[in-house]
Amino acid sequence: MGDRQERGIPQALRWLRKELTAPKNQDKVDVADALFVQRDLGLAPGFMKTFARAFRQTVKQVNFTEGERARFIINDWVKDSTHGMISDFLGTGTVDDLTRLVLVNAVYFKGLWKLPFPEAATRQRIFHKSDGSSVVVPMMAQTAKFNYGEFLTPDQVDYDVVELPYHGDTLSMLIAAPYRREVPLAALTRVLDAQLVGKWKTNMTQVPRQLVLPK
Repeated sequence: MGDRQERGIPQALRWLRKELTAPKNQDKVDVADALFVQRDLGLAPGFMKTFARAFRQTVKQVNFTEGERARFIINDWVKDSTHGMISDFLGTGTVDDLTRLVLVNAVYFKGLWKLPFPEAATRQRIFHKSDGSSVVVPMMAQTAKFNYGEFLTPDQVDYDVVELPYHGDTLSMLIAAPYRREVPLAALTRVLDAQLVGKWKTNMTQVPRQLVLPK
């Protein structure tokens, strides 16, 4: 069973890419994948060609013994694939002469909110960071009806979820946050999976809410 499931992964990934990047979507979504492999690493015959064909991924050979140059090559590819939005993907020292393979996935998304945030409502507000400190940043705000739900993790952590649809109703953003400021986001991310997202979607109702988010 496991082998059959693994053989179906490339097809599932191709289907997902096709759905996300279909012309019918009014949002701009680009998906780019690449495998960077040590230039002199012994690979099974036909591996690079088969991998590129199965996963629709770029396969590039680099020399990780020249760590900084290899890092520059990877970062330059990520920057180009994300239209300049991610310019320093790998920090200094993240690859060295022991590195043999780096698998990179980049997703570029540009969409318009179905319910735009009024420009006049954007102002400086306090944002609380995960380390407990606070900063003042531009925050956008609006009051409208959103899909909203209140939930509880297996560890009895209360949190809520709000859905923000994008123009065209093809994609939406789900924002989940614990009620208590001192609770780390890991309380949610460690239990996050497709089933949980499905639970959110089937247990949310439209309610009026004032939503304030960092711009």
